[in-house]
Amino acid sequence: ESRVDRSTSSRWVRKWVLQDFAAAMRTAVACGVASEAMRAEYESTYGTPCVVLRKGVSRTLRRSRVLGRRHEVYRIAFAGVCYAVEEFLALAKALQRTQWRLAGRDIRIVMIGAVPPSVPHAAFIEYLGYRSEAETIHLVSECDIGYVPYWFDPKQDRSVKLCSPSKISTYVAAGVPILYHGPRNSSPTTFLAQYDIGVACHSLDPDEILRVLATAMADPLFGDGRAPALDAAFENEFNLRVYQQRVRMLLGINGAAE
Repeated sequence: ESRVDRSTSSRWVRKWVLQDFAAAMRTAVACGVASEAMRAEYESTYGTPCVVLRKGVSRTLRRSRVLGRRHEVYRIAFAGVCYAVEEFLALAKALQRTQWRLAGRDIRIVMIGAVPPSVPHAAFIEYLGYRSEAETIHLVSECDIGYVPYWFDPKQDRSVKLCSPSKISTYVAAGVPILYHGPRNSSPTTFLAQYDIGVACHSLDPDEILRVLATAMADPLFGDGRAPALDAAFENEFNLRVYQQRVRMLLGINGAAE
């Protein structure tokens, strides 16, 4: 089979899948979605009531921020699957230019979860592998900021706009502000506008990456100042009770979808 034949076949398969998906959506009484943007688009396109379902974390695992705490080494947490590899490498290469020292402090990246082969092993990156949810939240709570990379690749445009990285819920549950690194037109940007839980870098340029990170590091109140927003985000969006309530909404147990 030629490459042209495979390409044509893939286009037809995609068309059929999307047609079946649209038919299923139009006959559904409700749909669970990943973000407000996805809800708006699906409700407008298919007329199906949607409920935003974000990963819920038990209150027993929640870690509130320890106000006034300052580590000698600035630790950047990364928890989950590293699918935005180009963005992660851009951060690592920018830090390499500074010899992993910025704003008067040494920097380390703490990686929890899967590490793709393209991510190099380096002395300044701690690789902790897979951990339980409780362990992950505890380890992240010992860091200064949680890193959320998202694709700049235009091919991922719809995913970036409509989906939502689940690692945000982990960072919020750990009481750690986030460093979002990705396109401006995205679900994390919208969420940051609603809840002031961190900072954003909308560029792969190393100077801009370092500028955004250095600004956060140089502000002694950066993390403490976002504690109220982190608490609000957890209570309103990421705790297990809210997730369970929204699942009941989706199933019609407590009435119609929101």
